[in-house]
Amino acid sequence: MDAGRDARIRRRLRPFALFLLCTLALTAVLPPSAYPSSSIGLSAGTYKFSTLHGKSLKGDLFVSNEGDRPIQVLVYTADVKTNEKGIPQFILPERGTHPSSNSPASWTTINAPDSTRIINNAPFLKLQVGERSHVFFTVDVPDKAPAGDYSFVIFFEMFNIGGSKGTSSRIGGRVGCRVRVRVQGKIVEAVSVRPFSVGGIVFGSELPYDFTVVNGGNVDHDFDSRLQLLTLNEEGKASMTIAKSDYIYARGKKRYSGSVPVRRLSLGKYVAELHVSYIKESMDKAGRITKSKDELVKTREFWVLPFSVTIPLAVLLLALVAAIGIAVTRRRRRQPLPHADQPQVMPPPHAPAWPPEPAPPASTGFGFGSLAEPAMAGGDVGVGLPIEMTGYSEAGEAEFEAEKTGEVEAETAAQEAAGREEPEEDPILFDAPKDAEERSEWKKSWGKISYYGPKPPSNKDPEE
Repeated sequence: MDAGRDARIRRRLRPFALFLLCTLALTAVLPPSAYPSSSIGLSAGTYKFSTLHGKSLKGDLFVSNEGDRPIQVLVYTADVKTNEKGIPQFILPERGTHPSSNSPASWTTINAPDSTRIINNAPFLKLQVGERSHVFFTVDVPDKAPAGDYSFVIFFEMFNIGGSKGTSSRIGGRVGCRVRVRVQGKIVEAVSVRPFSVGGIVFGSELPYDFTVVNGGNVDHDFDSRLQLLTLNEEGKASMTIAKSDYIYARGKKRYSGSVPVRRLSLGKYVAELHVSYIKESMDKAGRITKSKDELVKTREFWVLPFSVTIPLAVLLLALVAAIGIAVTRRRRRQPLPHADQPQVMPPPHAPAWPPEPAPPASTGFGFGSLAEPAMAGGDVGVGLPIEMTGYSEAGEAEFEAEKTGEVEAETAAQEAAGREEPEEDPILFDAPKDAEERSEWKKSWGKISYYGPKPPSNKDPEE
């Protein structure tokens, strides 16, 4: 049964295999593209001039059609400026304006073979397959142009290709010739590296870096940049070339960023040393220009923490934090909670000032004999237990005062005999029971209270 099933599968797959083989055969035999191609070529990629103020310069270029279809080529100039990141940008000058010292592209005039072919004040060429055209240009340096280097580009852009139907009406391909004009005069050199930063602490295997080379002078330069990693004893550990003969225009800058591998570095502190070199130009008293190599060196310190060290440290730190948390939790659980039967005397939310202001005796008749409780300022009643209500009599009051005085004198004499200081009178004792045993039990149940406030709640019936 298995053999029959395999045979059926092979028969079903046979058409797909034949179709795949035919497709591969056609791909190998047919040319890669059946559409005509367009290409343009220039005789020179750069031009360099050196002149004085107010002079005129002349140059020429050959442009050719290297494709297999006719093309039309637009010829125009553009200034070269760099943005904050150091990336060159091409800015077209405003047509119909006077030449400006800040726009060398406006100094240039293009002379095409057929001066009648113009689009937006820019000449264009018609080139047949294999045709070559000769283009001339003139650079008129203004009288007040400052000394230094100026750069612009002459672009040749293909556009509006005619031919069969369905083809594109514009092709954005273009080539350019960079032209540098040096206006002779005083040379100003102002090369710097700012800012320059590296990662302070490296946890992985890459050290990030970021720096910008600023050419604040008036001449162009080619720069070489190299980053070297050293120990604190200036022992080389790694080196990396960042840029080689990188062209930076006058009054321009360029930013570099990336990372350097530090896999072979062990745990410790290191130094990142940046070297930026260029050819410095200077003028002697006779007006001759001399060239010499100059180098800028910047250093930054950083730490390397390999994963083989950081991972165990992280695990140890987490374990330490967990142990501290468990110990704190256990300590909190061991603390005893207050017992439910233990009396807790809490001060009232708005306790009156101490000492209380005396008030006239109340006529309620509370107390043993006829002793009345002192009333508190604001209407609060002094702290005490609910006691028996009796009638008021002067004899009973005198008897209670004499008995209380005798008890206090006896207690004072006993303390002096024992060599102890007299304790501070408890302000609540004026309501203490007369009997000694009852008084002792009363003090044990309530403790010593050193403030006045509302009476504590009691379930005892005052009439008992």
